[in-house]
Parts: sequence; structure tokens; C-alpha cells
Amino acid sequence: MSRRGTRRRIADTVLVVADRWGSEERAKGHEHRADYFVARAFAAVAVLGTHPEGLRVVELAAELGVSRATAYRDVGMLRRAGVPLERVCVEGDVARWRLAP
Repeated sequence: MSRRGTRRRIADTVLVVADRWGSEERAKGHEHRADYFVARAFAAVAVLGTHPEGLRVVELAAELGVSRATAYRDVGMLRRAGVPLERVCVEGDVARWRLAP
């Protein structure tokens, strides 16, 4: 698949994830949070896309302005939704997450 095709697939997947997050929050009556989830899903993919070497979850959390637990949750949700993220181990057990090439 071409790089453009991969980017399009990632964007489509992020839209699905963001819609799911947004729908769950709208159902709870949290309209403002729904928009926040959509923006955060796109932001997470954008941040990871600008770091080909990957980021530790702590670094991703700092970039997004969220807690480490939230960043872990976001990575898990994106992976389950099919965003091609890969875990790269460096320095022993220290893991970095990046968009799969």
C-alpha cells in the first residue's frame, strides 16, 4: 500500500474511533467531552506521526496534556480500532509507540 493510502486508512480509522468516543459521551449528555475526544484522537495520531522513532507513553501524555493513564487508554483504544501502532522496545523494558511504517 502506498504511503498516501496508509495515511488515508489511518485517518479513516481515527474517524471511526473518534466517532465511537464521541457517541459514548453524547449518549451520556457530555457534548463538550465528545468534541474533546475527537480532537484528542486526531492529536494523538498527529503527534505520533511526527516522531518516527516513537514516543514513550509519558512523552505522549505530555504532548497531549493528559495524564499517563489517559495516554495509555488512548493508545489501547487506537490499537483496538485498527490504527497501525507498533511497540518498539529500547533501553531494556522502555517501550516507545509509533505509527507502523
